[in-house]
Amino acid sequence: MATCAPGTVGAAIRGNYAIKIVGGEVDTGSAGDPKPNPIVGIGVIAVDGACDVTGGELIYNVGGTITGPANDAPPRNAVVAFSGSLSANISAGTSYNLNTNDTGFLTLTDTAGGMNDGNPVTFGITVESGGTEFRGVRTNGGTAAGSPPADDAPLTILGERQGSATPGTPALTTATFESPFAISCDTVNTTSTGLGLGYQPLSGAVQEHPYPPVGSSIISINSNLWFNNNGGTINGSTTLVPPNGGAYLCDLGGSILGAPSLVDGTQNTDALFENSFGCPIGANTDSSWVLWGPSYQNAFTILTGVQVDAGGFMPVTSVSSCTAGKTIVGGTDHLVPAAVTVHSTGANETITITNDSPVPMTYASITLSAALSGFVTITGGTCTTSAGSIPSDNLAFGPGGCTITLADTGTHCAATGPDHITGSATPGPGLGTLRVALNDHSIAGGTEDANGDEVAVTCTH
Repeated sequence: MATCAPGTVGAAIRGNYAIKIVGGEVDTGSAGDPKPNPIVGIGVIAVDGACDVTGGELIYNVGGTITGPANDAPPRNAVVAFSGSLSANISAGTSYNLNTNDTGFLTLTDTAGGMNDGNPVTFGITVESGGTEFRGVRTNGGTAAGSPPADDAPLTILGERQGSATPGTPALTTATFESPFAISCDTVNTTSTGLGLGYQPLSGAVQEHPYPPVGSSIISINSNLWFNNNGGTINGSTTLVPPNGGAYLCDLGGSILGAPSLVDGTQNTDALFENSFGCPIGANTDSSWVLWGPSYQNAFTILTGVQVDAGGFMPVTSVSSCTAGKTIVGGTDHLVPAAVTVHSTGANETITITNDSPVPMTYASITLSAALSGFVTITGGTCTTSAGSIPSDNLAFGPGGCTITLADTGTHCAATGPDHITGSATPGPGLGTLRVALNDHSIAGGTEDANGDEVAVTCTH
């Protein structure tokens, strides 16, 4: 086995890696031996390119018993969460080595004690995809010579590099967390709870889209989940889309529990599943995520908590992890065109607002500036001019939207005299604005400020 050194074979993997661990406890069949417990874990590790893992954090679930680097704040303080620190519960000093074929060993130690009771676990790994991925299986299980490991569980590991190849510097921004994604959950699990539906596979499309509403720094989640499960039956509920489609549509609402980590690409999320559209889940759950990929476009996720009848939160008993991948870029409302010209002898002009975020956009009014009074009028369209709401981009029905139709009143805009519009830039045209007032999240295309979004309207004769 070759010795790792900076710039040589050790640098085959370098940077921050999201990791996913899957396995099960050994069942020997002997008297008193517990039934096999499924195991899943997700986290992030920092690899320095010189044989050392310099830190990281791991959430680990064995048969419903969850350990991790931190806990949520009250009332969720019983729920395991990521800390956002690369000096959490994967101890620095754990290490790896690789030969010239990029095959070797990776040793991890979980100081929270969930994985192998805090004793080192060694994986035989192969590096793939130019150093962006590694995978392998545990090699120090069983009863080999020397002290046996505390837990003989056979495990597999998958590592995916995050966007930056420099250890400890993912360089994330809030926008990283603002895209829809598709999600697929594995079947290594037990009793069903919420997202991570236990004993059955789950796949579907989700629009999480965290966004800070205009005028607020709170990052909210309004979303929906369109999923297929078990040929049309889930937890005794029948299919929503016949025949035998197994499809369901759920509304989600909630928040990111603390701002997205800009350190290691982890995220703790609260999601309230509402019983709309025949959704059979109806639960308030907490989950943790770790992002990966060159633009952090993918994630591993694990369910960690659920709200109980008394109003507090408790750890879940389900054991399941999921993989998410962003499917489209979007999530911002758009207004087109950003400027219109209404001509006294021409056709009417139509402005379209499209809502491609997964939450309805509300506004206080749609009005024309006083400079246009008597010359241009809102003559039609599907947007209400008083307080209104534009539907969300629903995974079943697509983006919401409405239109505003502007028409010339027949009174010519004049360059001079009583019909001249103040603010004319050149002889002939008159300038004004259409305002969508107090919209609750941003619209791209116009000019956005704290009072709303404005579109330039020019009146010509």
